Amino acid sequence: MTRSQIYRTALIAIAGFLITALFHTGAFAQANSPQQVRNIVIVHGAWADGSSWSKVIPLLQAKDYMW
Repeated sequence: MTRSQIYRTALIAIAGFLITALFHTGAFAQANSPQQVRNIVIVHGAWADGSSWSKVIPLLQAKDYMW
């Protein structure tokens, strides 16, 4: 990678960050009224399987979450 490509990549990354910061208002994280949780997605890590959530699943089921 040449120096000009590195500068171009850095400039694009900085511009993307600034545009995101400019338009982000935080409204997405704040809800006016509480909403029901509709979906819970649990994802295992690399080189693991679904059994890594075996202790979490009964806790969710005890709170009436189903899938």
